[in-house]
Amino acid sequence: MKTRLALLAAMVGLVFSFQPLLAQDCTFQLGFKSLHDLIPDVVGDCLDNEQHNPATGITQQTTTNGQLTWRKADNWTGFSDGQRTWINGPEGLQQRLNSEQFPWEAVVTQRLTLDQLRNAEYHLPLLGDEDTAIRLVDGMGALAYGEGATERVQVGLVNDRVAFGDLDDDGIADAAVVAYVNSGGSGTFIYLIAVLNRDGAPVQADWAYLGDRVPVQSLTIASGKIVAATVAHRPSDGLCCPTLEITRTFTLQGNRLIPRQALIIESPLPGETVASGVELRGTASTYPSAETLAYLVYDARGGVIGTGNLPVDGYGDQPGTFAAPVEFIATAPGPLRIEVRDESVIDGALIVSTSVEVHFTG
Repeated sequence: MKTRLALLAAMVGLVFSFQPLLAQDCTFQLGFKSLHDLIPDVVGDCLDNEQHNPATGITQQTTTNGQLTWRKADNWTGFSDGQRTWINGPEGLQQRLNSEQFPWEAVVTQRLTLDQLRNAEYHLPLLGDEDTAIRLVDGMGALAYGEGATERVQVGLVNDRVAFGDLDDDGIADAAVVAYVNSGGSGTFIYLIAVLNRDGAPVQADWAYLGDRVPVQSLTIASGKIVAATVAHRPSDGLCCPTLEITRTFTLQGNRLIPRQALIIESPLPGETVASGVELRGTASTYPSAETLAYLVYDARGGVIGTGNLPVDGYGDQPGTFAAPVEFIATAPGPLRIEVRDESVIDGALIVSTSVEVHFTG
């Protein structure tokens, strides 16, 4: 028994004596240590030592709660948990969403070049549903297929329509490009492609299909979002001639390009005099998963006096239009507010909403 107790005590001693060695496997240093000491519960413990990339000038360190980052370009030090960022800057410790930026934060201009993007490798559904790799040369490329490789798919960048900006919150400018795919028929399929800056080289993250023969009038990246002003098809438009001017916004989540819903009420106009049964018309930048939108009508006190559904003309993740009468019961003339909502088909949670202030005649 004494021998067993002695052996057990020795093993316990080994365990406890080993703990400091585990704690010393990684440490916080310099600016990372200062930021950690300000918010230790937010940052958590280190999982490895800091790693420096001399090509980008960025140093990062992974913790149990997120990632610490230091940029040499503007001496920026911050911690992100994936949604929020804490920065130890000229105004002390500050917190913001990853999609936001303080006025004093510098815009890091290191970016990919147009020449790199015109000669990069892209992955698009050229021969079916599966992505196929193709390298462009001076903004154009072709892929041969079929028996004897006699058929060709033409691929290219659309009018060098390119935007630069940070898509993954690493402080380095990434890019977005617009590409076309034509396999010889009348259709010319337009894709938006998100391209990440990886050690100074372009690496595709994901693509989003914009439509057949859809003009992209402008392309920008702002606050981590890709914003494309397009002319899409109304349900009554021929494929040759889209007429629906709509702005579509996408965000990069991991390596997935996700469309963000935007609702626009075109009629009635703000301040317009209406009665029950007024037609509500507008656009949705992405076709809702429930295939309908919800509307609510509020009186001057905020009480709901009308509700219903708005069918949407459209399909897939393409833009859609809505037009339907809005019914309500009001007891007296006065101001009303009509709200349009896109709600989750899974749990009814609100995705996005918009509204217009009108006046009830009585």
